Amino acid sequence: MSGYLRDLYQLPGVAKTCDLESVKRDYYGNLFPLNPGGIIPLGPDLANLLQPHHRETITIN
Repeated sequence: MSGYLRDLYQLPGVAKTCDLESVKRDYYGNLFPLNPGGIIPLGPDLANLLQPHHRETITIN
């Protein structure tokens, strides 16, 4: 999944439209029955999203 996320994030124009902190806050903040403590994960590290994803080397049998 992380390779797929990096692949999408690196598409032209996508990174500048992503506010991942806001997405996480909204998503995890609305899960009250499953997340009553309002815990929001720290990741992903945005610097890691710019690393090579190597998805071009994946083969499906």
